Amino acid sequence: YKSDRRSVIVDSEADIRVEKFDDVKPVVDKVLALTANHKIKCVTLKNYNLSSKELGRRATLDDVLVSVLRTKTDKTVFAFTNLCNCHKIDMEDTPEMKLSDAGMEYVDFCSAAQEGEYPVALFEIGEEFPQGELLFLTQAGMIKRTDWSEYNLGKPCFQAAKIKEDDRLVSVVPYDPDPTSSIYFVTAYGMCLNAEKSDIPLQGRISGGVKGIALSEGDRVVFCAQVSDEGEIVLATTSGAFKRVFSSTPEPSTRYRKGVKVTPLEGEEEVIFASYVTVPYMLAAEQKDGSLTELSSEEIPIKKLSQKCAPIKGKSFDLRTLYAMPDR
Repeated sequence: YKSDRRSVIVDSEADIRVEKFDDVKPVVDKVLALTANHKIKCVTLKNYNLSSKELGRRATLDDVLVSVLRTKTDKTVFAFTNLCNCHKIDMEDTPEMKLSDAGMEYVDFCSAAQEGEYPVALFEIGEEFPQGELLFLTQAGMIKRTDWSEYNLGKPCFQAAKIKEDDRLVSVVPYDPDPTSSIYFVTAYGMCLNAEKSDIPLQGRISGGVKGIALSEGDRVVFCAQVSDEGEIVLATTSGAFKRVFSSTPEPSTRYRKGVKVTPLEGEEEVIFASYVTVPYMLAAEQKDGSLTELSSEEIPIKKLSQKCAPIKGKSFDLRTLYAMPDR
């Protein structure tokens, strides 16, 4: 046999010495990031910390990070997707990139993914399975509350919820048991509903949930999130106008109503963006020419529900849409 690259002649099997090698891979801190154009990046924490997150003149949607999960190579990540699937991602097997790279289409990153599928929420799973409940929110205004234990399955990919063919999952968050928290909806036609959560039933994994807001014909949900009475809702419209309203207005009411106007709109103007802010963060404004401009949520004035969104002083936006970057 060969030892230290030398051939050694032995008289019997008893003379053979087999060397053992420790093949345990070291645990590496990693970051999974989702971009504004639904790509995914997997980088080391060191690379993430050393990389610039500012949007330069040549920045694209590949550089706008809308969600960031810090994890490790000995963990599994549950990725809940827009098509209501759950994919298990073994972090030890993920490709390594740089934050400056363009990122990967999710269908290339995850073999179980379908064309057009992408994650909307990422959760790290450690040795102990998470406790508590999850809240699922969809584009059509559906709400589903399910216990984490429903997702403790051995399959690498499985259905996370049941939705209609024309609906899409937009968010999955830990359910907040605080009775004073609520679910805030904003629609393209400028309606909002601050819905109570007291009558949302606990349902199984593949149930469809309950209706959260009553939509007018042609209207759609542009934002839905779990909120408290602290913080504001940031709004932006197709006219390049902005405002913040207190998340405590209007007061919480029964779910599955049309709600009230969150901002007056003129002509064909629509709300194209809304988000919840408690701690100031940066936003990426995508102009119609494809360029990107940064602004802080603090630059957006606070107004009443009855007041129109307005341009930001000293700035002009030919706005296509807006993206929140809370991890910046």
